[in-house]
Amino acid sequence: MDRIEKRLIFLYSLRKKKVDELLCEYGLKYEDYQIIRALRYVDGASVEDITEEVGRHLTSVQFILQHLIDKGYIERNADKIYLTDAIKKIYPQIRKIVKAADEEVISHLGYKELDQLINKLDKMIEYYE
Repeated sequence: MDRIEKRLIFLYSLRKKKVDELLCEYGLKYEDYQIIRALRYVDGASVEDITEEVGRHLTSVQFILQHLIDKGYIERNADKIYLTDAIKKIYPQIRKIVKAADEEVISHLGYKELDQLINKLDKMIEYYE
């Protein structure tokens, strides 16, 4: 299991680094993107809802939220967090960048290999659920 865990962690860190590089022109990082993406689905979420959705510690989420507020990408209204028009306008470009980076990683896999990988990862997830 240790070999699998190391590879999963390494793959995650490589993906995060790549996304950070690609989003830097927008002043964003992978963690910012996670919160923005979560708010795309539930605009007007509480800090607690966002924390649960992105699976991060509350203090970390609050720090990221403040960064996004400072950038003008989100706003706080009462107890809810909302996306601003500025981020809504550029979100399609940001999503396209992240999606292209993800597709680049798996582009060297054939359909059968990708299907096998997904099935094996699903089995591992089922075990933990």
